Amino acid sequence: STSVNVLLIHNSGGPVFSSTGTQKPTLKNCKFVENRCSAVLSNSSNGSGYMCNARDCCFVSNTISGRAVSLGYLNLTNCVFTGNSGGSDGGQVACYFKSKEETPMTATCIDCTFSNNLSTAANGSVGNKVTLKNCRIIGNKGGAKGQLNGCNVYNSLIAGNTATGPTVSAFSNETIANCTIVGNTNTGAGGGTVAAADGITLSCVNTIVKGNAAPAADTITFATNCCLEATAQVGTGEGNVTDDPKLVKAGDTAENQENPDA
Repeated sequence: STSVNVLLIHNSGGPVFSSTGTQKPTLKNCKFVENRCSAVLSNSSNGSGYMCNARDCCFVSNTISGRAVSLGYLNLTNCVFTGNSGGSDGGQVACYFKSKEETPMTATCIDCTFSNNLSTAANGSVGNKVTLKNCRIIGNKGGAKGQLNGCNVYNSLIAGNTATGPTVSAFSNETIANCTIVGNTNTGAGGGTVAAADGITLSCVNTIVKGNAAPAADTITFATNCCLEATAQVGTGEGNVTDDPKLVKAGDTAENQENPDA
């Protein structure tokens, strides 16, 4: 079934939209706004291949006791999650995708934005066996597991987030490639901005991890062609540098950066 141009606002209770069994729902240009619920979008299909697809959808200012988007199989494209809050359900949070651990369910986000979301629980914006491509994770506040935990991330910007733990945490051998991770803050007692759990492989490729604030050094298992802090603890890799990447602020040109009084 397909739902197009639907506005779901001011609902309360259980999931606002729920898919079960062998359904293959598709949402297009739908808006989930100011709902108070256990979840906004839930796909609990147990069979292989029963994918829930959402495209050009907005999840705005929802107060969630569990997680905004839960379980897999999920494909989200060009969706926006902003101003959501919550996360008391076992540490799942406002924008938390949870692929079922007992089955090989997956969740994928492409060209999505997660901004200014607040978690009062342990986790952050996105977590657990999720793949993100061309996404923006900006200005979110999270718990001890940061903004991205257990995710593979490609061609994405992770900036200006705050958490009581690492911004990016690896728990099941993840990869970060062609990403920029800058201006994030870990206000907790330990850990860096990017951290791999003991015995876990976190690979960084062609990625910038600079200008973040954390109580400890970043820990990366494998890094190649990355721009890292001089204090970063890297297991193996090559082609890494510690130079200032000279990033240009949004809206500024390179010329203005070099000549601020011009």
